[in-house]
Amino acid sequence: MYFSLDKLNDDILIIIFSIFSIPDILAFRQVCKRFALISEQRIVWHNAYTTQILQQNIPFTSQPLPSLSDKQLEKLVRRAESLGRRWRSSLSEPRCAISSHIGKGAPVEEVRFIPGHDGQWVVTVSKGIWSKLTLWNCFDLAPVAMWAPDKALFDGIAVNTEFQSSALLAISILQNGSHRVEILTIRDAEHIGNLRFESIFSLDTMHKPVALRGDLLALADIQTETILWNWRTQAYATLRSEGIESWRDKCIQVVFSSNSIVVVRSRSVHLFPDPVLAAHPNDNIYFSLASHTFGWVDGVSASLGTTFLERTSSEASVIQPLSILVRLKGDDPWSTRYKIQLWSICPNPTYSRSAETADFNPSSICPYTFPPTLMHEILSPHFGPLQCGNMVLGPYGTAVWIQPADWAVAGLISDAVHLQRMPVPTSHESLVAALFPGALGLDASNGIIKMSWSKEDNDSWTCLDYDEGLGRIALGSQSGSISVLEI
Repeated sequence: MYFSLDKLNDDILIIIFSIFSIPDILAFRQVCKRFALISEQRIVWHNAYTTQILQQNIPFTSQPLPSLSDKQLEKLVRRAESLGRRWRSSLSEPRCAISSHIGKGAPVEEVRFIPGHDGQWVVTVSKGIWSKLTLWNCFDLAPVAMWAPDKALFDGIAVNTEFQSSALLAISILQNGSHRVEILTIRDAEHIGNLRFESIFSLDTMHKPVALRGDLLALADIQTETILWNWRTQAYATLRSEGIESWRDKCIQVVFSSNSIVVVRSRSVHLFPDPVLAAHPNDNIYFSLASHTFGWVDGVSASLGTTFLERTSSEASVIQPLSILVRLKGDDPWSTRYKIQLWSICPNPTYSRSAETADFNPSSICPYTFPPTLMHEILSPHFGPLQCGNMVLGPYGTAVWIQPADWAVAGLISDAVHLQRMPVPTSHESLVAALFPGALGLDASNGIIKMSWSKEDNDSWTCLDYDEGLGRIALGSQSGSISVLEI
């Protein structure tokens, strides 16, 4: 008997589409106009997201699904499926890359992706004589907006992780001998696409912005103090990282965990209780519940892990495991290798939010178990100078960092030597992307370097950022160029 799928009603077709792989959905879209219309419905791509992205632990944007249009949802689901296949294949180099030059004499000091906004923005801080903040379009690296107060130097930046907030970023400014932090937003002048930065709040302080989540800004000094400050209500609390030598141990990252705050410093990590903010003046000073030092390291990045259970749970109180990636320099000055180590801090099974339970069992006041546990280690084959010590670890177990040029290749002979003519081998910096055991690499027994992209000139990278959900990497260089890569 003759049977045609086209004779089925829309509800049955949607159920059939729900068992198709994403490539199959796209293939069936080409069959006829009716299948094409079915394949464009939001429920089709919501089902594909649930079964082929969410349940497969593939990185996805943190932007809430209701905020995405139908076309945005389809685009992001298709991109995530492609990204998952790339990570789980024999990935060796980026899928595509685009570069742009800011200008000579203006090294890029910071580069950051802007969450949300359809993934189209990246911001840079460059410095010639004075500093300049520039917003770029990720897809063609065309400048979108620029901000450069007269005779000002920038020495700290934090980008808001909640894209719906009116505060886009916080930046520390030295101008006319005074220090302040400006909260900036983006305005569309006359609604014609003429974007510009606009300051919405200013605070006189020498503390530098480290993290920004909604209205909550984390500020740190050069010693042991971190301040959590609500810039809208002016309420704040102070965190003190004591017990570990503070010399060259500046605060570089603040992680907002469930019922706790994790302060990551250059050589140590500190766990604090979730503080109560109060108006000025107040004496709300909190000391760390636990801390750990990693010794002499050359880069560190922390990230809250993710699992299918945590991503689908409606409880905001789920305690996520914390992973920390460090580049260990070690104590041997003659060592020819770096060690890339992944540490894990697990949720405390005895933790209780009940005050009565905490009084009975003091160990239950700490949401995490200390000290961290060393999970995996990668030996980096190159040892050399680095201008970019940034490392970024994502919640799904992927990470990126810069591997230095190898000193051992050229030995002690410079390519500028004119005493004798002889070929001198060269080595270049390279971008490394690795997959560690985690939500995405569940079956990996060790960290696996998946991608390496070399810089084929004598320029040096100075900064990087990584958007795991979109599979993008941004790089800034000493010469003033920026690059955006897609995995």
